[in-house]
Amino acid sequence: ARSATVVDAFDAMITPRPYRKGMPGEEAGEELRRSRGVQFDPLVVDAIISLYEEGNLQPLHGNNSSKK
Repeated sequence: ARSATVVDAFDAMITPRPYRKGMPGEEAGEELRRSRGVQFDPLVVDAIISLYEEGNLQPLHGNNSSKK
């Protein structure tokens, strides 16, 4: 559940919505870091950010500024 919460939050931040643009993955990662240990499990945040930075977490429908 803790992993799903972080992944869902990351996806929600990078996915464009009718009322706002999706943010770049790097910016979403910073947002997760700010909530690390407060809203989100620190180990899960670190793992998700590492996977994204290594290119092993590919958004299926994120914005154009996400890594490919």
